Amino acid sequence: MQALYADLYGAGRYADAAAACARSVAIEPGNVDDHGNHGEILVRLDRRREAGRAFARTLALAPAFGQVHHKRGLNDQLIGEIDAARVSYDRAAALMPENGEVRILRLAAAIERALDADVPALVGQLLALPARTVEELLIVGSTIGEKGYPREAVGVLSQALALKPDAFDCWVNRGVSLALLFRHREAVAGARRALAIRPSYPHAHTNLIFWLAFLPEFGFAEHQAERRKWSAAHRRTVPPPMPHANTRDPERRLRLGYVSSDFKSHATAGVFGPVLRRHDRSRFDLFLYSGVLREDAETEKFRTLATAWRSTLGRAPDALAEHIRADRIDILVDLSGHTAGNHLLTFLRKPAPVQVTAWGSSTGTGLSEIDYFLADPVSVPVKERRHYAETVYDLPGILPYEPPEPLPPVGPLPAALGRPLVFGCFNRAMKIGPSTIAAWARILHRTPEARLLLKDRSFDRGDARATLCEAFDRAGIASERLEFAGGTSRFEHLAAHGRADIALDPFPVNGGVTTCEALVMGLPVVTVLGTDAGSRTSASLLSAIGLPDWIAADVDDYVEIATAWSTRIADLSAIRQTLRTRYLESPIGDLRTYTRLVEDAFRDMWRRWCQSVEPSGRSVAG
Repeated sequence: MQALYADLYGAGRYADAAAACARSVAIEPGNVDDHGNHGEILVRLDRRREAGRAFARTLALAPAFGQVHHKRGLNDQLIGEIDAARVSYDRAAALMPENGEVRILRLAAAIERALDADVPALVGQLLALPARTVEELLIVGSTIGEKGYPREAVGVLSQALALKPDAFDCWVNRGVSLALLFRHREAVAGARRALAIRPSYPHAHTNLIFWLAFLPEFGFAEHQAERRKWSAAHRRTVPPPMPHANTRDPERRLRLGYVSSDFKSHATAGVFGPVLRRHDRSRFDLFLYSGVLREDAETEKFRTLATAWRSTLGRAPDALAEHIRADRIDILVDLSGHTAGNHLLTFLRKPAPVQVTAWGSSTGTGLSEIDYFLADPVSVPVKERRHYAETVYDLPGILPYEPPEPLPPVGPLPAALGRPLVFGCFNRAMKIGPSTIAAWARILHRTPEARLLLKDRSFDRGDARATLCEAFDRAGIASERLEFAGGTSRFEHLAAHGRADIALDPFPVNGGVTTCEALVMGLPVVTVLGTDAGSRTSASLLSAIGLPDWIAADVDDYVEIATAWSTRIADLSAIRQTLRTRYLESPIGDLRTYTRLVEDAFRDMWRRWCQSVEPSGRSVAG
């Protein structure tokens, strides 16, 4: 049997190999190698919970098998069970003291659990360890990149690629760090290189899709074409879904399934959370499918909203799709799009008769299996909708948002107190690319007394600050005119908006929640109306609250609007004092009404499906 499943594994037939290996285990349950091999095959299938059980059975038979402790630790770490991983690494290190990779993994796991104040010293220790192999360099580079050391990570991962130019994971993780250093074109090139090595790997393609948004030359057509390529590449491995057996009663109580890895303290949770909390439970049951690795207090709040709570961790797409079918979900909602932790491979399997993408990523998915995309006419103009795989369903705005409680008060306009005017940007630093820097430099040249405040947790370290200071210096703006603020609590982050007079939106990737936060804090936002949905989010929000004059048609207009408003101090003061109320009373701030509109949309989608026919198992609704 070992030869059989080994041959199947070598041929890339991993599901068949797993089945053959399971039969071998059943025939000879005391065979240590079969249990260990079964675990490795299940890892390849991303069936990590089952893999963990296989490794546990192996170690019950052979507790001194150091390599299996090593593999079990890796598996536990990848599903977020860091403490269990550390135990496995400790045992592996005791059994294999000369194994350099295990030493590195132990320290990397310690960094995962460390307090922020302890991270720099631990990172220094990790960098001091002798990493010689590609695998060891990959662990070091990936760990320090995730902890906010992108410059060092790029250097380490480049060393690995010098040893092995086709090291797929090194290209992927190096791209993440390059993006954090504002080197988006290199990140895109790295993602393309990774896909050339392993064309069928979905997450590398998702990274490419995500980073393409930062290149201004791409618009609706190009972005949606790349999303369609993603879906076409992976649809080939998915059998056509069976017709759905859901009862075709257009007015019955519906089962809604929401799928996300962000049911936690996360910016997007402030977008979809308000809708979930306000759903009419007499009309809808809520099934929440959670991929959260590290649960927190917000996770528990989401859990209390659920009719049923399902963890997606360790579940392969096929298994998750079958579970969703078994739950008899009527409308399945993707809350991630092409962002980290998405479950688009499950949506490709069409486990629910009606599928929707909403809120988590404002750009569409490219999957024809997803029937609808919740948007609005500003974010996706009617003339551009032909590029989308989904039917665009209009709401009053692309994002709702509920500010947290307590909310800092809106203070006086700093410039009205006689201080130099301050422009501010509170978006992730990754969004600040060359085009944005050039426009901001033009604004600062035209307002010589003004300053620019930039706030993001990446500015806790010097790399990001130094990179931006160098870029502005090349544009003729002295670093003394730049102010940096790092990571803080959410309350302190919102309160920091009181230090600015006008918010400047980055482009081509706009703010979303960041724009909502600025508006709630009385800070108007200047934005550029871009050429795809991701670059029109702020325009959608500003239109929804009745501030179209702050939407620029192009970069020249953006510079003009920001410059002109910098002299209108009395008008800015008046806007500041009314903007929170204006937002909360708008179609995207009145969340009870917004939720009713979402529910009406879901009911309309369901009625359409009830009238449709599924000749091939694919919904023709919409």
